[in-house]
Amino acid sequence: MDDAKLQLQALLPTAIRHRPWIDSVSLRAHEIDGHQALIRAGGSPQRLYFVAKGWLSGSTLLSQKLRPISSLHIRGDTIGLTWLSAPNPVEDVSTLTPAELISVPMAEFRDWLSRDTVLGEFVMREIVRSMMNLQIMSAVAGHMKAPDRLAYFLFIMLKRCRRSFNTSLTTLQLPMTQEEIGRLLGLTNVSVNRAFRSLEAEGLIQTGRQTVMFHNEAAFAERFDLDTRPALIDQLVGAQLDLTDAA
Repeated sequence: MDDAKLQLQALLPTAIRHRPWIDSVSLRAHEIDGHQALIRAGGSPQRLYFVAKGWLSGSTLLSQKLRPISSLHIRGDTIGLTWLSAPNPVEDVSTLTPAELISVPMAEFRDWLSRDTVLGEFVMREIVRSMMNLQIMSAVAGHMKAPDRLAYFLFIMLKRCRRSFNTSLTTLQLPMTQEEIGRLLGLTNVSVNRAFRSLEAEGLIQTGRQTVMFHNEAAFAERFDLDTRPALIDQLVGAQLDLTDAA
């Protein structure tokens, strides 16, 4: 319990990590192997999950064979906030890599939301960010060419990993296959491969084994018009905005 609390506090914004709710709820630590199911669509999950380590994905079943990836979760993300109002998830959630999670019972967390306005503000912001990510990724998949889709995805994930680990890294660890990236971006394996080669040919990135190195981030952002709306980018990646402390 104490270890789970310390792990969770390290993941949360300062404004909510020391509030009374975290001492009251029943926390549990989980270690899950890669490519394991965490939540099944249509089920009734009883716990919320905070990601301490690893990558997880959410997938929506459109047919027996087509299961596009509709969300990604990395360190610092929360899985299941939308279940507070819609208790039956529409996504399967599974691990892409071995993962460590901290969970809290849904009922206990919901009870604290009615009493702690700062916690409620955090939840609303995270839900809005999650919805924006889904909507914008859907728009990206429908209106951009393959290199532009891939560039947008890589840029956002670089920013998200920087937020998660509080570093200024220039090399993105990307533990996803080309097939998984294609399922997220609405591209075939061949299109994903060609898009990577196109970005490399322009001298913008260098790929390795599950890594992407950005040679010139400013040029990359300018090339794909990613630096014109910094406030939107910050919102999408979850830049930790100040929360008003309540007594």
